[in-house]
Amino acid sequence: MIPCIAIVGRPNCGKSTLFNRLIGRRKAIVEDMPGVTRDRNEGVARWKDGRMFRLVDTGGYEPGARDFLPAEVHRQVESAVKQAHVVIFLLDGQSEPLPLDASMARILRRAHKHVYCVANKVDGESHELDAMAFHRLGFDEVHTISALHGRGVDDLINLILDNLEKSGQASAPGEDAGEAEQGAPRIAVVGKPNAGKSTLVNQLAGASRMIVSDIPGTTRDAVEIPFSSGGREYILVDTAGIRRKRSIKESVEVFSVQRAFQAIEYADAAILMFDATQGLTDQDEHIAGRIHEAGKAAVVFANKWDAMPEGVNEKHFIADTKRKLKFLDYAPVLRGSAQQKKGLRTLMKEMGRVLENRSRVIQTSELNKVIELIQQQHPPSFYKDRRVKLYFAAQVGVNPPVFQIKTNYPKGVHFSYERYVINAIRKQFGLDGTPIKVVFKPKNAPRYQADNPERTAIG
Repeated sequence: MIPCIAIVGRPNCGKSTLFNRLIGRRKAIVEDMPGVTRDRNEGVARWKDGRMFRLVDTGGYEPGARDFLPAEVHRQVESAVKQAHVVIFLLDGQSEPLPLDASMARILRRAHKHVYCVANKVDGESHELDAMAFHRLGFDEVHTISALHGRGVDDLINLILDNLEKSGQASAPGEDAGEAEQGAPRIAVVGKPNAGKSTLVNQLAGASRMIVSDIPGTTRDAVEIPFSSGGREYILVDTAGIRRKRSIKESVEVFSVQRAFQAIEYADAAILMFDATQGLTDQDEHIAGRIHEAGKAAVVFANKWDAMPEGVNEKHFIADTKRKLKFLDYAPVLRGSAQQKKGLRTLMKEMGRVLENRSRVIQTSELNKVIELIQQQHPPSFYKDRRVKLYFAAQVGVNPPVFQIKTNYPKGVHFSYERYVINAIRKQFGLDGTPIKVVFKPKNAPRYQADNPERTAIG
């Protein structure tokens, strides 16, 4: 069993910095301003001795908050504490205990969890004495660390894991717990602000994991959430709304957009969401281009369809969407409402199908029958007064599918003919939802080399 450790504390005490250090990569956005983290951010960490644990980063805790966003952060923190085996109560070791710290300490004691009171930002012995002031919060021990520099972090985690192991709640070193989750397909949910991404993630995950608001920019980080659908395990990655560069003013939003694009790169597939009532925009097309360039399987989801005017021609809407998304015209276009839970079952069914297509392997004999038929129906053009011929084709890669075609004149294959070949392969083998890469090589060239193709087409 993998134990769960939640990190809680008031805003700007270093929770995300500690989370990133323990996870081993910069997964959470870190910025020197309060309230950057809002949603729960989770990850599985493998400690230096092989033991594993689940770590939950939470937003800055503000008991009694009345405004919508602070109140939602409060709810997310309480949910994280409830599911955790132990809690790291993180404090700013370079300041005096505040009334907010005392209020939170009382709440945590009532939660009946093993709480480790930890003073962060203790970078040297000179700060050790200052950190002792936190004993007045009522905890027997105050541990001191510097999440930024790593000071005391190893001792703290070793202590927590040793105590969990003694109580039978920790995985032993070398256990492979969590490997199935790490191998599950990752689906990035991307789109402009207010497209309904967090609502969709909450509905699919079956819990209010993401803060949902009409305020643009509510989601700031890329948050990973494991869930299952149709008997398959997935990891959903909710991302911040992606706006145009000229519309971005705060440095936090710059990081949020960068993290959203990174989520696409690290994912196996993407759900491109847009508000059906507003229609597609240039920014949606730009995001579609990033998904295509990254070689990811994709499904396009027109959200808020329940708010569309009566009499809208669905076929025309889908055709118009595909025409505008010229980079992603091979992706299924679905309609639904995340809020009303309409179309979500179909969405995940299609997502499973396009993920399978992205890893499909086509038999060489069947592929060459299609290549022969292509040439019969539409022969290639001439190059230097000689007819271009396609001799032999073979699949040489997956995720996405990569096909190598031997030809007498790779440079003579016109761009329009490349598209024709790709579309014919996709149609014949039903490879919807995934980009296809075709590499044209000289007749006597060696087997495909990814770093030195003669001519490559992607569609």
